[in-house]
Amino acid sequence: MFSKSIQSSLRRLIPPIQIHVWGGLGSQLFALLALEEAQSRYWFRRFRIVFHSSGVTERRPDLIGLLPQGLDIAILNDFSVSSEFDSERPIASICGSSIRSHVVRLLQRMRLVASWDDASSQPAFWTLQIRGHYRMLRVTPDSMNRVFKRILDDKLEIRSPHFDSMNAMHFRIGDLVGLKGIIDPKSLIGVAKSIQNRNKLKFQILSDSAEIASDYMSDIDLYYSDGNLGTWETVEVGYKSEVFVGTLSKISYWIVILRALGRPGMLSYLPRTSAEEITDYLAHYKIMARIIPYDYALFETPPELVE
Repeated sequence: MFSKSIQSSLRRLIPPIQIHVWGGLGSQLFALLALEEAQSRYWFRRFRIVFHSSGVTERRPDLIGLLPQGLDIAILNDFSVSSEFDSERPIASICGSSIRSHVVRLLQRMRLVASWDDASSQPAFWTLQIRGHYRMLRVTPDSMNRVFKRILDDKLEIRSPHFDSMNAMHFRIGDLVGLKGIIDPKSLIGVAKSIQNRNKLKFQILSDSAEIASDYMSDIDLYYSDGNLGTWETVEVGYKSEVFVGTLSKISYWIVILRALGRPGMLSYLPRTSAEEITDYLAHYKIMARIIPYDYALFETPPELVE
């Protein structure tokens, strides 16, 4: 057996595994699962988490307070108006676009660059970089529980007014304008009215475009707050609400996942395809959740929003 000092010296000699992160809080939380799982598998390696600002809109790191103490953190300001997610971009900048795909395939075949998004490119103990969206990443129950406890202890102790006596709806609009991802408000109004007919509680609209979303949802009984809530406040309120209605967003997915873990008896609604995906995802952890699917149509964004 090596002594602790020798083990520590060996760890310093080996380059850290870099976990690259793109996207908003929802994507970052899946990346946090990736970090937790990798650290538990490869405890003898050091780690660095690399946040990228590039995306449809400029992203910022929302995980800083949840990361393990002493973790090496890097923030790359690589956002541009025309930028899109490309997990191979840094390799391309070194190698040139003409040979990029060959280099990437070689590195992935060697598993020096790995991605949990691709079953053929799983991380190994010699991996140098882990990249991807980490969408619906399945980890061990222990890794999931550790991440949940960290979120519960650090982020879900409500400091704002309690919202467990009202319903909440997450209606993402902002960075989906011009894209085919906004759910038609008529679909949401139908769901909301059926809920209010039963519990008679007002809806808090959680949105990155709160005023616009509230205007669209004016046919239901709303609780009006002051402006847009922050990302973590959105998660807090959705987590604590009596009934939660989510849309096509990873933040919605995480609110439902956290409710299933911490408030398993509470009711959540999701678009049908998302509800099936989350139900299957939670089944991996042997967690039963009260998730009701709803049918929906996508919204044709009005020209005034695109402008």
